Amino acid sequence: MFELIARERAWMFNPGGQIIWDERQTGAAAGGRRAGQAVFALVQVTDQNDQSIELARGEFIERGDHAEERAINALKRHLPPDLSLSGGLMTVLVDQVPCCVHRHNCRGKLQEFADRKGLRLEVWVPTRPSIRGTSWVRPKTAMKSSMRATVPGWSLVQYQAIGDHPCCEEDLPK
Repeated sequence: MFELIARERAWMFNPGGQIIWDERQTGAAAGGRRAGQAVFALVQVTDQNDQSIELARGEFIERGDHAEERAINALKRHLPPDLSLSGGLMTVLVDQVPCCVHRHNCRGKLQEFADRKGLRLEVWVPTRPSIRGTSWVRPKTAMKSSMRATVPGWSLVQYQAIGDHPCCEEDLPK
């Protein structure tokens, strides 16, 4: 799933026939401001036997619904409204921590959809070690730099909200 999002991000912001990487550009500059603000999400629904039922994607480029909401809306269009998937799993891979109740509440919307369908929810985000120091970079940084040969390798970590009212990046392990 990670590779799907990484390729989608690369395709979206590096049109064919153009130089994909310029050593003078870093971060959002490599794809412009839109690349820095863009969010991509994939949601896979599997039944209790681990059989894939549906795979939906969502993206947030500049305006409108968040990537997680768009993916949920795609699932709603493809899954019958009365379908119960009790015991199944909804796996979400998103290139930033889903926003909390104090923002747009994508976390709550993901959980609500999963609960309505009888699914367990797992949210995964990419990470990697920082180039300098011993800390870890934020998920979006890990995603945007995942295709560069000059940075440490990435991995996925399962995201768990902590605290009474967790808000976004503060929940990630340091």
